Amino acid sequence: MRLRTLLSLVLLLPIFIPSTARAGHVSLGANLGFARYNPDFGDGTTIIGWPSSELTYMPGIRVGLSDEAYRNEIYFDTGFTLLDSNASASVLELTGNYQLAFTPAKEVSPYVTAGGGIITAHTSGGFSESSTGGVIGGGLGFRDRLANGHGALRFEGRFDHLFRADPLLEKANLVQLRLGFDLYLQ
Repeated sequence: MRLRTLLSLVLLLPIFIPSTARAGHVSLGANLGFARYNPDFGDGTTIIGWPSSELTYMPGIRVGLSDEAYRNEIYFDTGFTLLDSNASASVLELTGNYQLAFTPAKEVSPYVTAGGGIITAHTSGGFSESSTGGVIGGGLGFRDRLANGHGALRFEGRFDHLFRADPLLEKANLVQLRLGFDLYLQ
């Protein structure tokens, strides 16, 4: 039931941000990252994604919508990985996020971001199992707008909490440093 509530809140987020709901700018971007994955039980793992991969709980493709001033942005981080051989495994993540830039008129602007979504994992082969769990988190970063307003570079520190979903997804915390870029599709 908690996952359903979390997903509902993420999907309803645009209603509570009136300036973002109006016409604005669409962006398409990618994330590169370094993360530390810390499960409740067992050893942590260091992850480097170039580009980020859903297999490591770091979405790689970002689609956003911002207001005219680039102050408020709603974006979706997405990721999908499929491994296939005699057996297969797949992981899909979709998160909805809100980003607030503090000084959007300046070339470099600090921002804060928060959001949540779902992760689903599936395996098949000798056995078949599926799990769907939630993820929620936030971060702080800097956005550097490119010349002529065609895009931006991002550097962000982020913390995400992964909720346990038996049998494939374990409860864990993910501390990340992300480098990303966005192209503004005007």
